[in-house]
Amino acid sequence: MLNKKSKVVLSILITLLFLVSGISMAAYQPTREYEGTTISYYSFPHGPDYNRNLKKVLDKFKELTGIEVEITMLSWGEGNRNILSAIAAGDAPDVMYTTPSRALPIITFGDNVIEPLDDYIDKELKEEIVFNEALENYKFGGTTYALGHYGDPHQFAANLDVLRESGVEESYIEKMTNPDKKWTWDDWIYMMEKATRDTNGDGNIDQWGLSYPGGANNASPFLHFYWNTGGKVVDTEGNIGIGGEETLLVLKFFEEMLNKGLLIDGVANMSASESDNAVFESKSAFNYTFPPEIYIARDESGEELPEVVPVYPPESPTGKRGSFFAWNGVMMSARSENKGAAWELIKYLTISDEYKEMIAKATGKLTPVTTESDIQELIKEEYRGLLNIALDASSRGWYLRHEPAHPASGRIVRAYNSAVQNVLSGNMNAEEATNWLKEEAKAAVEEVE
Repeated sequence: MLNKKSKVVLSILITLLFLVSGISMAAYQPTREYEGTTISYYSFPHGPDYNRNLKKVLDKFKELTGIEVEITMLSWGEGNRNILSAIAAGDAPDVMYTTPSRALPIITFGDNVIEPLDDYIDKELKEEIVFNEALENYKFGGTTYALGHYGDPHQFAANLDVLRESGVEESYIEKMTNPDKKWTWDDWIYMMEKATRDTNGDGNIDQWGLSYPGGANNASPFLHFYWNTGGKVVDTEGNIGIGGEETLLVLKFFEEMLNKGLLIDGVANMSASESDNAVFESKSAFNYTFPPEIYIARDESGEELPEVVPVYPPESPTGKRGSFFAWNGVMMSARSENKGAAWELIKYLTISDEYKEMIAKATGKLTPVTTESDIQELIKEEYRGLLNIALDASSRGWYLRHEPAHPASGRIVRAYNSAVQNVLSGNMNAEEATNWLKEEAKAAVEEVE
């Protein structure tokens, strides 16, 4: 067994061999310095292909570094509570998967909870990064607490087969798929009205305008609509935007869809996976997001799929064409006894070719080192549209936002999901839900301050 000094020397010699031989080096350069170390990693799921292939990628990480990674896969709804419970019990994982809305409640949970990463991030790592947002999204109060490692653009999905079979004119489809044209919320209502119908003649509606996970407590579904208006949730200083004019516009939009019967049956209690699958089963013309992992899994199973595509963001009543591009991140426990090994895993998940290729093929998403040529080579043509639309929207300067980043974010996410659910179930009208949400957001910020 090599001692620590020998492992470092061997790593340097391997690097020099690559340099003098002219062989191109991968972005991630492994070290055997922490061989024999075992670290824990709390992650979140992105569909069966991701979950299965993540284990293979981490096996490769062990082969390269000698570091064993024990994975715990959390649920999106309860994951942050699991992490906070582990921290409170003194059993925090070495590395944690996070998002901007999930990160700050953990960072501010107590003193010395999450390790600042600025002293770990060197010039070489910065030079590998293609998407600078992956570095900037987790800088709170001037300190970097996580690195973005999973670029997740969110665009609305349209089932073009459903729309065409329902009599929607091609001009409307072109508006959604051509960035030089625009479609509006009024266009959206028109198309959903056409699509909501009885398709088999039994007298019952069996196809609807929109599927939406009204029963889920995920951060993103409501934000797809809210950020389309240019609305702000809450910033790091506690300035609250939610509960204002943009919130009322979105909740009135949901109220209109509900009153016209355009929302899929059972929408108030629908899960995210049920909503995602509904658009591929032609039960809905639109879904709140385009999920490449669902597309990939169904396609690879040999299923004949309808033409479901991501579409450019509509122009909202405020004149904004906002969309949602999240950089999910990885952060390190400040109480980890294996910080060197934990940092190696964070680097590997951020800049390695293995992880980049895995998520490109399994989910159609990005890492910070994904290039344009990677998108063309690694991501199937059928799944490439989501990235192309997101990057095109970004290049046009359209309003792009990320998840709310404040210690009160967790409670605010639960509050806006409750407000939507109350509208969808008919318990509140749009005005009542907006006013209630405004007070809840204010109370959430005051509670943590």
